[in-house]
Amino acid sequence: MEHDKQRQLWDEEHRKPTALKAMDSHDPSNSVQKFWQFLVEGRYARAHGIEMGCGKGRNVIWLAKRGATMEGFDFSEVAIAEAKRRAEGINGVSLQVADATHGWPYESNYFDFGIDCFASTDIESSVGRTFALTEMKRVLKPGGYAFVTFPYMSPLRRLKAGLGLYKPYANISEPENFYQFALPVKETIATFKRHELMPVYKQPLDAVKGLKDEVSLLTPFFRWAYKSRSLFAKGIRFGTNLLFQLVASHVMLAVFQKYEK
Repeated sequence: MEHDKQRQLWDEEHRKPTALKAMDSHDPSNSVQKFWQFLVEGRYARAHGIEMGCGKGRNVIWLAKRGATMEGFDFSEVAIAEAKRRAEGINGVSLQVADATHGWPYESNYFDFGIDCFASTDIESSVGRTFALTEMKRVLKPGGYAFVTFPYMSPLRRLKAGLGLYKPYANISEPENFYQFALPVKETIATFKRHELMPVYKQPLDAVKGLKDEVSLLTPFFRWAYKSRSLFAKGIRFGTNLLFQLVASHVMLAVFQKYEK
């Protein structure tokens, strides 16, 4: 898919959410909340951060409310317009339209941490994904942290792949519309290490979504548990994540630290 077409799709999705309604939420990503715990424990709560592909600003705004100085950018003008509206009156938030696959409009060695919350896995080309990673490293201070979440090949997904339960994807072109790549953890970490971003923490997250998406017999039950705000559903989510986190989680949360030369 051409990059401009991808931008148009995201503009339309942000204008009228249909495929990815969670992106319209005011609530932060669960994984960003986990990363905040990591920052607080490391006494980085007052740090200066950047989020690539920030969308309507849900993570940027949530972190700023807790004391971080946050900047965010997205290539969707529709998303940034809404993010600025939502951020009105909140200190420590700066937002702008920019493209992660072009030079980022920030100085080198500028941020204490950077956030890539599913953003790079939505970039439609390997060249673009590699460029975004290079820019993330450039704008981080030596010793700064890169926080990354991505759908990954959990043991459950590897089992299904080994049994031939996924339809083969034989097209040489990139997939159409919205998609994310499920990535192998070891190879992904090795890619970051080649860019001198060293792994310091990783944790699989969201076994409820993993089971909902991957086990068709359980889909109706876990679809309800995933969306319901009832106390019972919260208990189901807690127990499921506790028991199946290592085998069925949907995403991997990883934290990398920029190598200090």
